[in-house]
Amino acid sequence: MSAPFFTGVVRRRVAVAALLFLLGASDAPAQRKTDSPVFRSYKPPEELPLLRQSDPTYQSWQAFQAMRKANAGDALAQQEIALRYFTGAGVEADTVKAAFWMAKAAGQNLSQARFNLALFYYNGWGVSWDPFASYRQFLACAQQGMAEAQYAVGIFCIENLLMPEDWEAGYAWIRRAADANYRPAVDVVKSFEQNLVARRADTIAAAPVVPPVMPLFAADTGSAISREAALREALLRADPDTRRALGMARMVEEGVRADSLDIASVTAAAEAGSPEALTLLGKRAEEGLGGDRDLIQASVYYLRGVRMESSRAGQLLWALGQGGELAAQVKVRAEGGDPRALYAWAGLLSFGLEVPLLQAKAYITRPQAVAFLRKSAEMGYIPALIELGLWYYSGRWVPQDVGRALALWQEAERRGSTEATLRLAVTTVRQSTRPEELAAALATLQRASEQGAILADIALGYCYEKGIQLPRSPQDAARLYRAAWRRGSLEAYRSLRRLYDALRPPDAEFRMQD
Repeated sequence: MSAPFFTGVVRRRVAVAALLFLLGASDAPAQRKTDSPVFRSYKPPEELPLLRQSDPTYQSWQAFQAMRKANAGDALAQQEIALRYFTGAGVEADTVKAAFWMAKAAGQNLSQARFNLALFYYNGWGVSWDPFASYRQFLACAQQGMAEAQYAVGIFCIENLLMPEDWEAGYAWIRRAADANYRPAVDVVKSFEQNLVARRADTIAAAPVVPPVMPLFAADTGSAISREAALREALLRADPDTRRALGMARMVEEGVRADSLDIASVTAAAEAGSPEALTLLGKRAEEGLGGDRDLIQASVYYLRGVRMESSRAGQLLWALGQGGELAAQVKVRAEGGDPRALYAWAGLLSFGLEVPLLQAKAYITRPQAVAFLRKSAEMGYIPALIELGLWYYSGRWVPQDVGRALALWQEAERRGSTEATLRLAVTTVRQSTRPEELAAALATLQRASEQGAILADIALGYCYEKGIQLPRSPQDAARLYRAAWRRGSLEAYRSLRRLYDALRPPDAEFRMQD
């Protein structure tokens, strides 16, 4: 098999998959706005066999022949050796050696090697994680006309991580890749155009992008039964990332099809702190899918989703709060002592829905909101216990008191709250130095991550960043932060930015403005 064929096949196998990971982050709301494009529709082509000849002796002989050429300075052979070390084809897999030989080939300006070296730097494969070095290699390939690299550079331009966001430059690179018929670029070029037009007109908020789960509710027509059936079918076709966020990852892993919506798994994910699951359950309650319409319960789910940084939950809550129907119901039920309504009443004011509250003659002051939330917590309502703990932890509308916050979360945990257990674990990894406490907290975070808890992913990223109970690994930290950023987390963006700033070169092009 010739070296060009080998490199071409592996380039499809490695580069496309890695690009999907690399570029997936930009389908999250941007760090200051919710208007970044969505890159979820592209599916990689069927993988071709890496090598047609599978005999180990043949592989070893081919590797030996390639090594002779590589040592003699043949750039294609150097890249082939790199890819063999990366995949273990004919040699023992070794990412450090793979990176060494890829750098050799890239040093001779072999565009495929420079592209692959960019992926090595971006993912920390055999080299220190360095997105800036990755960008330089991608840029060189993009300038040579490689569409995949042009796409990558376009994404770098709009992330506001590597450099100040520049949608004009980003669109120019994406447009070039789309003109070359590179499918991912073709899929997103219109989104880039729309965002660019909005920026030029200063109307960014007119075209927000929502998390992946919410298109499942695009059609709010027909009966509740038909909408529930449509939702079920949409979930069965959902991508793995969406399934995982909803606590339904096992259905993907085991190839399970369900005849009904797995509400138990979605509810478990919501209780663990999945913003997508909370938003989904809120919409079901608002629409009356699977039961009676319950605006108060919908608002509870949306408020909890907002607390988990779901921009879509905020949009739906804002829409639900207009007109006064929700506020009127909340007032009546709260005056009757309903802990859910007391929690929602305080939450609506905290969220900024003063006008609808005024229209429904349900306006309350901040001290009243605190009193209502305390009353709900005293009644043992778990969301109120957690929310009041957050207020004390941050000093929002009450004097800051971390000890009282932890006590409230411990009470919620005693009452069976998975989210409270998670919040206590997050606090532990950030504050404790006791190995036994940290080990228990890490186990909690790992379980919660499997259920789709976004806070768990961010906390695990922090553990990798700081070397807390896990090997220090900026690339793994970046992977987890980026995954959470894709889901809309500003905290995840700030954490990712912190990693970038620690490596930021002094070059003017990388100097951030904020």
